[in-house]
Amino acid sequence: EFPDLRLRDPDVTKDLRQYIRELIQTVNPKTVYSFGPDGVSRHRDHIRIGEVTWEVIQAHNNAYQQTPSKQIELLQAQLSDQSKQIFQDCLKPSGIRNWRFPLTAVKIDLSPYLSKITQALNVYQSQWTSKERAGFEDYYKRNPVVEFIRPKVGTTT
Repeated sequence: EFPDLRLRDPDVTKDLRQYIRELIQTVNPKTVYSFGPDGVSRHRDHIRIGEVTWEVIQAHNNAYQQTPSKQIELLQAQLSDQSKQIFQDCLKPSGIRNWRFPLTAVKIDLSPYLSKITQALNVYQSQWTSKERAGFEDYYKRNPVVEFIRPKVGTTT
């Protein structure tokens, strides 16, 4: 629905924000999982989705301050130190550098979905060099657990 690598465009951001709002109204979630400040892979669309999701959740929670049952918890994907090291080892040939990660709140095992992850990497292959793609495949095979953190209240992603 959204043009690749254009999520920072103001019109596209506006549409993304509205889409997330409508999704929240339709699904009425208690918890939303999204990308953290580094987009897990530093992909700028993932980073922007995490930022916009955080903004929408903050606005929603501010609007429902007096109704705790309507509050939404936001968990953002991050990598543990061990996962980060594996990630860096797998992607070293691509030139991706080191970055920091906060503490983990929830872990989700993605091993049942490895074939779908590989399919997704194929669909978006124009976004990755062959070395990056191979690195991501290797990473998810070696470390299929994605970890999520709770962002600090009052801060952006």
